Amino acid sequence: MRKLLIAATAIFSLIGTSAQAQVVKTVESGRDVIYSRGHSPNTSVQLTTNGGSRPTAILANSCGIVRVSANQATPNSVNINGTARSIATPVTLTGAPVCNGLNPPWEGGLTSAARKDPNGNFYFSGYTPSQAATVAVKAGGNRTARANGCGIARFAEPQEGNPWGSDFSFTIGSTSYTLGSVTSQNYGPICRNVGSSGSPVYLRYEAAN
Repeated sequence: MRKLLIAATAIFSLIGTSAQAQVVKTVESGRDVIYSRGHSPNTSVQLTTNGGSRPTAILANSCGIVRVSANQATPNSVNINGTARSIATPVTLTGAPVCNGLNPPWEGGLTSAARKDPNGNFYFSGYTPSQAATVAVKAGGNRTARANGCGIARFAEPQEGNPWGSDFSFTIGSTSYTLGSVTSQNYGPICRNVGSSGSPVYLRYEAAN
């Protein structure tokens, strides 16, 4: 059930920004979606990624080693299956490990420390062989959306079932946000043109959360 908030493009500036969050989030078809209000209608709006993570599945090899590539690794630590693994002081490898037995072929013996190859990729042991582990990889990529007639821009995580992490941080306009602190709604705002093609009048509907 949705309720009508307020009016049209002609009086759009009368909507109180202090009483209502300009950026909200919801989940649509398994994806996190960010809605940003208050833009000029039909203009380009950019979401700049500042940092944070998003979960993805990475298959462990037959020795239970999970490889996280250099461009996937988050700063300081990598979260695997809900546990943070430090990468602050990794053991340096001369090359990528090759699994040829039951034990990880680490240089320098068996430890729980992360390993790093010359290309900057990280390796972690102790996971179920040949099964996927859930890894929080670095979120990246800026996005551009066009604001609709109500001045609302919509940004969605592009891969279904692989949402941004709660620590995902981004900037829209001059304001920075963290996904975990953005106001959550059951539904995103809807924009409807209730006028004619030559004389559009846009009404914004908000979710009754």
